[in-house]
Amino acid sequence: KRKDGRAVSVLWSTFFSDKEQSYFCVAHDITERRLAEEAVKESERRIRSMIENMIVGLIVVSRQRKILVANRSATEMFDYRWEELEGRDVVSLFAESASLASEAEREEFFSQLTEKARHHVLGQEALKQSGEDFPVQMSMGDFTLGQEDCYLLNILDVSELREIERKRREFVA
Repeated sequence: KRKDGRAVSVLWSTFFSDKEQSYFCVAHDITERRLAEEAVKESERRIRSMIENMIVGLIVVSRQRKILVANRSATEMFDYRWEELEGRDVVSLFAESASLASEAEREEFFSQLTEKARHHVLGQEALKQSGEDFPVQMSMGDFTLGQEDCYLLNILDVSELREIERKRREFVA
């Protein structure tokens, strides 16, 4: 505590001198640094909370198609636990992947997906872990995670919208 009663964060450096038979201490006031670190941590917590509570599924995918990060909406949408999604080939989340036999076909599908969905909304059929397909709207953007160039997929389950549209058409007919 300072003389005025305010608490400060201090980093101590000590050195024992055999010759003097004494400790030499230096106190570094790191209060500002500690406050800045806490502000960054709080900001990270807020952003993480917002991402985890979005209704849109967010998935970060490496250029090699591997899932690096997925929020809670994405894991629930596809009916996977995070551990089951991490490192998975993102192509496997789409219904069309069932008909892709070779690596070249999977790569071509992903290439077309990135081309069509980059900065546009694209309709696709996705697959839950159970194999059940469901409609999604997705868009994709380029994203950097640390030093790695990645893709950021935004995925929205539109099953309810499709069902409402079907009922509307039936009613009109």
